Amino acid sequence: GLCFLQQLDAILVADGCVVKRLNLENGSVSVWASDFRLAVDVAVDSDGNVAVADRKACTVRLCDSNGLLVKVWGSGSPGNVDGKYSTAQFNEPVGLAFMGTTAVIATYGGQKTGHISLVTCTEFGADYMGAIDE
Repeated sequence: GLCFLQQLDAILVADGCVVKRLNLENGSVSVWASDFRLAVDVAVDSDGNVAVADRKACTVRLCDSNGLLVKVWGSGSPGNVDGKYSTAQFNEPVGLAFMGTTAVIATYGGQKTGHISLVTCTEFGADYMGAIDE
């Protein structure tokens, strides 16, 4: 997956163990964030934070626009379990999107689609909302 990050005038690309940054100004490519088990999708929220779906880690990492970790969503155990952002379980998240202050997370096999309603994009004080059957 890929997304446009306006703050850096760059395109971010999920590419396995890293997320790469394509600088649109000069065409250079660099590693924006690393140490993923299998980064498969990226999405930007309205504040410029970037969510990265790490399929094999069964988590979604939220980073600031510079790639620094803000929060990890999901316990790291595969499953479809509701709970707070740190205890919820995702079955290999593969897709992400933001709708206002709600992050929508698609999981492998289309078993469930979950969403997290965010109180603010920096505090993430809300619970993982119930999974939605397709």
